[in-house]
Amino acid sequence: MRAFVLIRCEVDSVLSAVEEIDALEGVARVDAVTGKYDAVAEVDVEDTDEIRRIVAGEIHEAPGVAETTTCIAT
Repeated sequence: MRAFVLIRCEVDSVLSAVEEIDALEGVARVDAVTGKYDAVAEVDVEDTDEIRRIVAGEIHEAPGVAETTTCIAT
């Protein structure tokens, strides 16, 4: 199951947050982007419980992450 996590970061924390998130198991890719969000992460795991665990338990805990929006691919 795939999900795209749209991430807003604190000022001057984007690159360090991207590096931290990129190292997480289950995160297939993360890129810094321009626009309303600062980064987009692609999560590829078995089920929605794993998505919730990674987003709520790990991405939100990454230093510099202020807010996320999760879009589950169908």
